[in-house]
Amino acid sequence: GIRTTPLQCLSRLKGITVKERVRTIEALSAIYGQEIEMANKYHIYAPGGIDDKFYAVEQTNVVFRNLKMFFGDCMPWSVDIMYAEGVGATPAFHVERPLSCTCCCINRPSAYMRDTEGNLLGSLHDPWTCCGGLDFTIRDAEGNTVISLDGGCFQAGFWCPLPIFDMKNIRFVIKDAETGAELGKLTKKV
Repeated sequence: GIRTTPLQCLSRLKGITVKERVRTIEALSAIYGQEIEMANKYHIYAPGGIDDKFYAVEQTNVVFRNLKMFFGDCMPWSVDIMYAEGVGATPAFHVERPLSCTCCCINRPSAYMRDTEGNLLGSLHDPWTCCGGLDFTIRDAEGNTVISLDGGCFQAGFWCPLPIFDMKNIRFVIKDAETGAELGKLTKKV
């Protein structure tokens, strides 16, 4: 097909599938109890598709990547998202979560998404929730909450992630922040 802009491509999709590229050295080091964090890479497909629409590459340096194991909510990270529909790949978006001094409910982390010109498109916020709930909010460029993700607080896949039964999934309900209407679902698989 004819190549469009990244935002036009996303608007045509009924959903997306994101798959992390597994690194052998990371998997082997985890088995031995000393996991070495490598820069993550992700392929982003249309549902049921095999052709990459986008791919994402983590740009976080090796020190911060490995400190995430100990200071998860505090460490910064950044991801470049490349538009890969058609021939070749071009930069599309940049997502960055700055370093934050996070402690329980104080100064919860936020990630900011920008286009290639550096214009803010929106942000993802991890608010404090009672009992360790899995909730997120998505805000537009003006800072208005437009979407909420509700994961509840008692999911086996979060507390004991194993590749069996329901412990392999973490499920979120995506809701319109203004009306509360369900917009879709998101499932994270371990």
